[in-house]
Amino acid sequence: MKPFWKMQRRAVTLTELLVVLAIISLLATIAVPVYVQKTEQARRATARFEVRAIAEAQQAVAVAHGFYVPIHLLDNLPNDRTDSDVRDDWDNYTSPGSIYVIDVNIPVSQQVNNQPSIQEGRNDANPRVAQMVNFWAGPFLNPNRVASDGTRTRQNISFDVVLDPWGRPYLFYSPIGIIARQSDISDLRTYDTITSSVARIDADNGQLQNNSNSSGDLFDVFAIVTYGANGIRDLTNSGSSGFTGDDIFYTFGYTPNETAFNVF
Repeated sequence: MKPFWKMQRRAVTLTELLVVLAIISLLATIAVPVYVQKTEQARRATARFEVRAIAEAQQAVAVAHGFYVPIHLLDNLPNDRTDSDVRDDWDNYTSPGSIYVIDVNIPVSQQVNNQPSIQEGRNDANPRVAQMVNFWAGPFLNPNRVASDGTRTRQNISFDVVLDPWGRPYLFYSPIGIIARQSDISDLRTYDTITSSVARIDADNGQLQNNSNSSGDLFDVFAIVTYGANGIRDLTNSGSSGFTGDDIFYTFGYTPNETAFNVF
């Protein structure tokens, strides 16, 4: 018997090569959709966890300070006006009068166009907001994904916005509609607009919009929402039939009225 290194080697035929390629192609056809499906399932699971975490952070702020705040404020460090190296949004906004908070003790419908701003806390015009600004008990959230212009300077870090697993800002809804400067935030679906500080603040400036009895009126309480993979709101409230659509959300909080606090 010849040693194996002296045995004649037979070349691979074209037919055999085509069979191998066909098998690889078949396996890829089966594996890739499964991988994509599992990846999407993982993103949705992450989003379900994160909308709840953001909602619980808002609840913690409400307990500590009596307000709900824009989502991007939740990761703020305690305020320290004497330390120039502290990067917090309380001091670094160039337009603090356009960033609003929501009083949890007043019906949201009564706060439209009448919300306190961070500016009122910074100049001590509103004692309760000033108490929150000066004695912030956070951070209440430590997000892994934020939109930033990349410079991470004192001014620009103020525009960080918490992103969902698909790279778009999480959205904050009140019982009367989305909480943002603009009711339609579809232009935030691209990277270029998300990295624009103006666009990011439009999506998370804390401003109540009175969309009651319209397509913006989805929830009886507050909610944190992500529109999911397509970036388009598919969620609708069917009343007695509940919610339909593939968006992910978590409701929280209470809506006070003139006679009682409705706790959910």
